[in-house]
Amino acid sequence: HTALTPEALEPLIDAASSLEMLRVACNKLETLPAAIGRHPKLAWLAIGGNPYAQRQLEARCARAQDSAASEAASEAEGAPLLLASSESPELAIGEEVLGRGSGATVVIGSLRGLPVAVKLWTAAHFSDGDARGEWEMGRLTGACTHVVRTLAVFQAPQLGMVLELLDGASAAGGPPSFDSVTRDALDTTAQALALADALRVAREVGSALAWLHSRGLMHGDIYLHNTLLCFEHPPPAGERRVSAVRLSDFGAAACYSKTDDGHALERVEVRSFGYLLDDLAILCRSTESASAPDVHIRNALAALAERCCTAESEQAPGFAQIVDELEAIGAVSLAL
Repeated sequence: HTALTPEALEPLIDAASSLEMLRVACNKLETLPAAIGRHPKLAWLAIGGNPYAQRQLEARCARAQDSAASEAASEAEGAPLLLASSESPELAIGEEVLGRGSGATVVIGSLRGLPVAVKLWTAAHFSDGDARGEWEMGRLTGACTHVVRTLAVFQAPQLGMVLELLDGASAAGGPPSFDSVTRDALDTTAQALALADALRVAREVGSALAWLHSRGLMHGDIYLHNTLLCFEHPPPAGERRVSAVRLSDFGAAACYSKTDDGHALERVEVRSFGYLLDDLAILCRSTESASAPDVHIRNALAALAERCCTAESEQAPGFAQIVDELEAIGAVSLAL
């Protein structure tokens, strides 16, 4: 974290024409550089913890609070419980560690007797954003059915959130390596998918992003390694099939002004979604005896990925259109 300003960042972005990922969280960006909107390759952007994002977050939280006129209305919207502390009698925190990330640890727990995951922050700022911003983002996304839902939050003795626990879930891809750089490291054997399942993953992640963007929220880290999958047990006909899809990890998420910066930031996320479609195709084994529906899905996803990654800014599809197109791909494949 440095003291980058929009004026200092603008020429740096313009000079790096091959730049795909930019992490400038927790700097001094009062506005966003215009270079973000005209960059031809930028796909992953973290801007949380800056004055610009903080203003947008505060405004969004205020609107959410105003809309929750009563406790019943708040629950209907999927708002998480606000617990007095981590020692609330409704919550039990275990010792088994489920995972560790930048500035936080996730452990097993139970909320009102149901198994959950509990995220505990140990740092205020990290490479992608800040703990308070991710905590607030969890509160704002509780009603989205295609993300890992935040069920409860607390602030004492440390910031924490209670997340739904998906039994048997695993990431659809592995995080980038030194060899893959900005792209996920993929295991085409252990993480292989049927094309119909790849289409489902694309559609549900796209639906999550359509929901977020309609509310001025960006994810900032759209990857298969941040996409959790559950599979049917036992697998039908010996082939594992996806039973649930959730977009996870809002550490790089931020709020933005749809009026001033919506098109530029949404274009960046559409580009990263195009790369996710490319990675899904890699995980789908190609066979010489592919069925007509599989051929259609593969070709249609490849064409959509190309448009997401390379279309000029004004011609790039938004996520509402992307979801419609993915639904149409599925409908055609069923008719073949």
